[in-house]
Amino acid sequence: MSVKVSSNANKIFNQLEKKVNDALSPKAIDALMRELAVTTAATMRERIHEEGKAANGANIGIYSEEYMKVRKKNNRTRDKKVILSLTRQMEADFTLGVNNSEPTKLPNGYGVGWKNQLNADKAGYLELKYKKKIFAMSGKERADAARIVDAFMQSKIGKI
Repeated sequence: MSVKVSSNANKIFNQLEKKVNDALSPKAIDALMRELAVTTAATMRERIHEEGKAANGANIGIYSEEYMKVRKKNNRTRDKKVILSLTRQMEADFTLGVNNSEPTKLPNGYGVGWKNQLNADKAGYLELKYKKKIFAMSGKERADAARIVDAFMQSKIGKI
């Protein structure tokens, strides 16, 4: 006695291969990288320039009494927590772009950093001054990026 077995596995694998190829097209990957860069720049700006947190979640530092006098002249808050923002020029320059200066580059071109090299240099100086990584992605920011990639893949391919 013989048993005949048939399968549509080939058809399913071919359909899956097409979905993966479509999802990983240059246009789709560019859209994903742009979304990652936009989200990362926004969350890093908030963490650094509003919350005053370094990449490890610790406070960046405390402003000196002398510096607080300068902040008062610029109509900034009396909070002594370092937020690396006096004129807002540096934080406004922190954005995404293909030609941005370091520190954080995403694959395929989009970079989270500064349009102005002077601000990239200031960032390096500030990390040395406060002896901590400030402009690197935090663990939460990396987890958020992973969730964006996962949601992208789910929307393009679905659960396997």
